[in-house]
Amino acid sequence: MVTFRETVVRGTTARDHSVQLFDTLESRVSALATFIASGLDAGDTVLVVARDDTWTAAAKQLTARHLDVAHAVRQHRLIVRDAAETLSKFTRRGLPDPSAFDAVIGTLIRQLATRGPLRVYGEMVDLLAAERDFDAAIELENLWNALAKTTTFSLFCGYSASHFGPENNAAALKLICRCHSTTRVDVSDDLASWLLDSSASDDVASTPR
Repeated sequence: MVTFRETVVRGTTARDHSVQLFDTLESRVSALATFIASGLDAGDTVLVVARDDTWTAAAKQLTARHLDVAHAVRQHRLIVRDAAETLSKFTRRGLPDPSAFDAVIGTLIRQLATRGPLRVYGEMVDLLAAERDFDAAIELENLWNALAKTTTFSLFCGYSASHFGPENNAAALKLICRCHSTTRVDVSDDLASWLLDSSASDDVASTPR
């Protein structure tokens, strides 16, 4: 079961910009397959920017659910991009470059959004978090939020919970969560649940009364 939490800071995020932490590839793939299937069922266009292993496993699960993945791709209702390759196109000196991001991602998002409702799943930020490059991940989240001010789409970001296990990464997790309108967690993901609960408790404890 997936539960949802409102983030602490409002007003600086896209209207529908969610984040979920995952303990395993299996839980990530299950969430992604559901995200894609629900989007296609609703008639939305779905863009997936993911690692190859994530996408390959999600495609197999969608096929097992009797969804014709190849047909959706041919119709351009489902668009898939490799996360590492895409990220490399707008990274300059270790950080996302705003102009390059707009040329690579902004152009694509604006084009797809002209068709109607658009849903996006991304794990480019997770690649940065895997390198403990949290500043770059937060900058990329902020670029997505800036894009959402001019173009309507919903964005679902996936992170591995293991990136935030060390105590010194707790502050990064809080900042990343605050870039989102909603945090999501599957209660079966024990580490993700613990990290988000701990982060929420710390925020409550530090809030002036």
